[in-house]
Amino acid sequence: MTIAILGGGLGGLSTAWHLEKIGFFNYHLFEKESRVGGLARSENVDGFIFDFTGHLLHFKNQYVKDLILRLLGENIKCIERNSWIFSKNVHTRYPFQNNLFGLPNDVIKECIMGFVEANYRKNGNDPADKDLVRPEDFPEEYKTFEDWIYTNLGTGIAKHFMIPYNAKLWTVHPRELTCEWMGRFVPPTSLEQLLEGALCDQSKKVGYNANFYYPLHGGIESLPKAFASSLSNIHINQEAREIDITEKKITFKDGEQIYYHMLASSIPLPQLVHLIKPLPNEIKVLSRNLRYNSVLNINLGINRNVSDKHWIYFPEEDISFYRVGFPGNFSPFVAPEGASSLYIEIAYSNDKPLDKKKVVEKAKEDLKKAHILKDSDQIMVEKCFDIGCAYVIYDKNYRDSVARIKNFLNENDIYPIGRYGAWEYSGMEDAILQGSKVVDEIIRANKEVYLPRRSAQVPLISIVIPVYNEEKILESSVKEIIRETDKLQTDYEILLCENGSTDRTTEIAHQLSTMHPQVRVIHYPEPNYGKALERGIIEAIGQYIVCFEIDFWDAAFIEISKVLLRKYDAVIGSKRAKGARDKRPLIRRMITLSFNLFLRFIFGFQGTDTHGVKAFRRDMALDVVKDCKTGKDIFATELILRMERSGFYMCELPLEIEEKRPPSINLIKRVPSTIKNLITLWKATRNLKRSDIKNLEPDPKIMTETLVK
Repeated sequence: MTIAILGGGLGGLSTAWHLEKIGFFNYHLFEKESRVGGLARSENVDGFIFDFTGHLLHFKNQYVKDLILRLLGENIKCIERNSWIFSKNVHTRYPFQNNLFGLPNDVIKECIMGFVEANYRKNGNDPADKDLVRPEDFPEEYKTFEDWIYTNLGTGIAKHFMIPYNAKLWTVHPRELTCEWMGRFVPPTSLEQLLEGALCDQSKKVGYNANFYYPLHGGIESLPKAFASSLSNIHINQEAREIDITEKKITFKDGEQIYYHMLASSIPLPQLVHLIKPLPNEIKVLSRNLRYNSVLNINLGINRNVSDKHWIYFPEEDISFYRVGFPGNFSPFVAPEGASSLYIEIAYSNDKPLDKKKVVEKAKEDLKKAHILKDSDQIMVEKCFDIGCAYVIYDKNYRDSVARIKNFLNENDIYPIGRYGAWEYSGMEDAILQGSKVVDEIIRANKEVYLPRRSAQVPLISIVIPVYNEEKILESSVKEIIRETDKLQTDYEILLCENGSTDRTTEIAHQLSTMHPQVRVIHYPEPNYGKALERGIIEAIGQYIVCFEIDFWDAAFIEISKVLLRKYDAVIGSKRAKGARDKRPLIRRMITLSFNLFLRFIFGFQGTDTHGVKAFRRDMALDVVKDCKTGKDIFATELILRMERSGFYMCELPLEIEEKRPPSINLIKRVPSTIKNLITLWKATRNLKRSDIKNLEPDPKIMTETLVK
């Protein structure tokens, strides 16, 4: 199978990187420029390194954060944001709604009163002034971003920042925007925060970018270079001219052609659609609804350090730009010694055209008006980037049009990725994560991506093992499992369910699958034991499924379960059943006991253990597995509870267990997340009926070995 990737930005590079991570190399990445990176490229102009406007890394996903920190090593640092707003001829801290201090008194008063009145109305109370807008004028579900602004922040903040700034950025009035894009991008506030920020100069950082990361050397292009350095199938200077979805063929500008089975594309969605042949008229019409703005990015190198700030927002119409940033304060190595640089962002669109010949000089004059440049400053270099597609405009047609276009693409094995491919307001982290997730989607749609079982015979046993960062013991443990299981003379398969490992686990797993035909690798894109286990169970094809841990298994359990599953639907290995011998440290035993007592008291659970080895009939369990709502380490508990309450005929098998290595995670730190997951579990299972779990004394003739951890 061949996978094609159009676009060498972070989304495309991440897709290729994650394909190679799972051992799949039959892909081709095509980039129309002379080097990869997309808008995450950087240009070196006489010692000044300019990005295509500000490109800063903000992390909300631990997997992506760990990945980038590993790729960049020491060439990255964490920075605490120092951002400001220039209005009324003064600088105030960002965000505006939390930092009114320094503005004229009448502006502060107007913003406070507007906020109070808006929230007074929002809570359903009648304000004293009869002329104020009534609560019914502000629906609970906001039709437009303008509605949200007035309802939540009031007329003052709307007037002095939110309306003019966003109109300037998006090039359309906020009444034309929906609220779908907001998410983490609009920091919330409260009356307490508003008043505190109005009475004093406080520097509390709020918002998604309170801290950010940036490379020390090489500008943001260091990141795509790090991804590309290990990739083998990159083709530059290749611009797609046509995509034939009938023959699954891409034709490039130079006449070259390639056939593919699946395609991932970070090309801006409207451009991608118009490359497709044949294109249904409905999709062509929908693509006309996809609106966006453009940004003229003016970069200047100055002969002195012009500011100690990271960036400044400009809401007022008389200033041509909406934001100016100072890269030298991200890294001291992006400008020659004694000099600094700045980037200017000016938005334009069909709704708000721009005279590019005049705007550069106007921007330079506005820099002086904003007290950034002086008449004596020398502009050493100047470089402009015209970003044709910058911000996707979320209007009333956005959701339906994008959903229907993406559905059409997916039906034709095309997966849009990245900020512009997926047609969304998102950051670099999101593009990288999408690359990982699209690989997962491709895998689910076509298992040929994996190295499949070589045997055509359906195995009796599927051994499912979640693995995460197990490079130290993975190879030796799997080889030992194979050696011991082979002695049972039973046809079996092993599914290694890798989930977001940041070490060599994935590489080792695929090496094992190459060497051993009974081993398959299942991939889940982020650390999540429960989701990995769930995926493995669903992907398994054996009549019986056995769930092991990489350091908690024994082939004897398989042999015993084969016998017991002729009578029972599920066999649960228990550390607390009658006859079990738990030789782990006291704290581990107490945690197991406490957890079991909690399950008995809160959930009415009749068994003695839910975590550990287990075996069950696949045909019975599959629907139960798909009904599970939790992930992480609570999934195994939910699975057993649902089996119990679904009337499974179950038995417990006592285990002997001792600890061979300490836990890989801090047990105390898991407590808050475990409590949260238990609440989710309670909500998911509280209405399920209960059945009895049957305890079985082990037959000494069968129970000839014990399980050791």
